[in-house]
Formats: sequence, C-alpha cells, structure tokens
Amino acid sequence: MGSEAKTFSGGLPDRPDIRALNEAFPDLRAGTVLTYEEIGAVIGEDWRAGRFWCVLNAWRESLEPTGRLTKCDPGKALVILTDNLAIGHIYDETGVAKRKVRKQARRATFIRPRDEITRARADHARQILTKLSHVMEVAQQRLQVPKTHVLPSSAHED
Repeated sequence: MGSEAKTFSGGLPDRPDIRALNEAFPDLRAGTVLTYEEIGAVIGEDWRAGRFWCVLNAWRESLEPTGRLTKCDPGKALVILTDNLAIGHIYDETGVAKRKVRKQARRATFIRPRDEITRARADHARQILTKLSHVMEVAQQRLQVPKTHVLPSSAHED
C-alpha cells in the first residue's frame, strides 16, 4: 500500500466538483431539468459510477439551504422542484415513512425475547412504533393533501 492510498483517507474531496457544478449551472430555477449526462460531463464521471452519485448527493445537499430542492428522475435527470412539487414530494415521502413504521411495528410482534432485558427492550420498541404509527396516521388524515406529480415525465401519465 503506497502513499497514494493514504492521500484521501476520507475519500476524494467533492468540493471542487460541487464548485464546478455551481459554475456550470449558476441559474438553477424551479422546473429546471438537468440530465445525468450534462452533470456527468461537468464532473467527468458516468452517471452509473459511485463517484457521480457521491458528488450529486453532496451537491443536492448543498442546494437545499438555498431553497432549491431536488428530485432524481431515475436513470434520466435531476429536477429542481417548484414549491408545489416540493410540498407534494414531502407528503409522498411522509406516506413512505408511515408504511415503513407500520411494517417495523408488525415485524416487532414476531420478536420472541429469551431474557427479561431483551423482553423489556422489545416491548419498548413495540410501544414506540405503535405510538409513532398512530401519530403519522392522524397527521395524514388531518392534512388530506391531494397527490401531486413530482417529475415532469409523470405529469402526463394517468
């Protein structure tokens, strides 16, 4: 193992690539669609490469504090969301989270602890998941948000 292996012990830095993306796409507005090929050309990576996704995710994270929320159209492009689409996406993700909590609550019923400490931990996990599932159900019922198409390509499918 040579000295090259230790050069970037925390992984390759992504800030230079993020800077390059910000310079290449300075005017990102809601509704902008950037294909993976366009992004890959700037950072010199194929969209299927792990490095591409590392940089893309870091860039997306850096855009959030500026109010530019994004969504990936799998295998195609990155979409800068409008406020309505971002809100719709948040509600969609909340539904996904609710289903995951319900699934874990159901799975927790199958745990058969063999000692008292494990039994107490399992009971606590079941109680937390049950309460969380109930809170999410009530929230979703109160919000009653209509389904919003997030990606432009899905807006015409029905």
